[in-house]
Amino acid sequence: MTLYEVRRGLLHIEAHEKLARFEALADDGTVWVVDRRAAEVAAEICADLWSRGEPLSDSDILLASVAEANGLPLVTNNEFHFSRISGLQTENWLTD
Repeated sequence: MTLYEVRRGLLHIEAHEKLARFEALADDGTVWVVDRRAAEVAAEICADLWSRGEPLSDSDILLASVAEANGLPLVTNNEFHFSRISGLQTENWLTD
């Protein structure tokens, strides 16, 4: 999702130089996928949020579930937004 979101945004504003730099960075990194475990975690997160009347978008739930299923923190600059997900570890890429 993050690869999609960043690439989509850069294409939308026609930031070709930034897109080239981002793609070079992405080529050196790991792409984490929504596998069965992540999908199961996503369903649990979604059910919990719905039961508390605090829904999030599917894309945010999937991002969080991939991180959680792989024992990784979710790197974001919007920790408050993801704080509704019980037990999710986050790291702020602007301050940490």
